[in-house]
Amino acid sequence: MTQHAKKMAFFLILLLLSAGEISCERTVTVSIPPHITKRGAYAFQRGVAALRAGSYRYALAWFQEVHRYSFSPAQTATGEGLALAGMEKLQGAKAAFTRAIALDPRRPEPYIRRGLIFHHWKKYPRALADFNRGLRLRPGHPLGLMGRSFTLYSMGRYGEALVDALAAQRAGMTLPHGYVGSLKAN
Repeated sequence: MTQHAKKMAFFLILLLLSAGEISCERTVTVSIPPHITKRGAYAFQRGVAALRAGSYRYALAWFQEVHRYSFSPAQTATGEGLALAGMEKLQGAKAAFTRAIALDPRRPEPYIRRGLIFHHWKKYPRALADFNRGLRLRPGHPLGLMGRSFTLYSMGRYGEALVDALAAQRAGMTLPHGYVGSLKAN
């Protein structure tokens, strides 16, 4: 192999790693003890526990295991999205939240989580549409109010952002220091 070909191969590997197309992470395997009868519920609960612990690769493995059983596909897809978002694999997380919405469009959480991804990508109209839909389904959702407030702020709609920020605070969300003050100043 020529020196140029070696450099190009190395560059390609770095490019694929940075794009998330290949990974150096070892795969995680999970297994359900044989005495467990409600296997889908068990795997789902383990996935939720792994999410809470910040063990996103394990959470994802547990949620993928849930698919083998008939246990709430929409909730499972939402869990996968949360795990992927925690791993900073936002394309995969968005796809999982979109799948959750298709499976059960009456659940607010996937809309709100997908809205956060769109906000991160600076796709504010799409983020706002998801936050609005999620908040129509569950008015007063603290994360939805906070996300919509940040999106409205990014769109220059400060008065509306202030209303949502204050509602998010009343719902128990902690906002960045000085955020409400900066909205009042605009």
